[in-house]
Amino acid sequence: MNSTNKFLSDYIYLAEASYADFSGLSYSDIASVRERIENTGDKENSKPEAFATLVTDNYQVKAHYTDREGNGESSFSGTLFQNKETGAYVKAISKSNTNRQARPFR
Repeated sequence: MNSTNKFLSDYIYLAEASYADFSGLSYSDIASVRERIENTGDKENSKPEAFATLVTDNYQVKAHYTDREGNGESSFSGTLFQNKETGAYVKAISKSNTNRQARPFR
């Protein structure tokens, strides 16, 4: 796989992983991060263990913000991931359940 395709595939799976709520976690606790990724959504939409492992083997969660709590809930969520090999950052933004987006952080 060439590097362009590798980056594109990473952005796709990070966009999906960004729907997990990492609030209140120690980001260095890989088992907890994997569990949150696996348990995103209802049982029909939960993620397989292999998907969570793919994410955590290649990226570390560095920061997470969500405003899904409270009266002004907008479903906005943002997660900053760091590539474990290159050190590059990727921010993944989820603003609703129907519009997903991941962009490289430069």
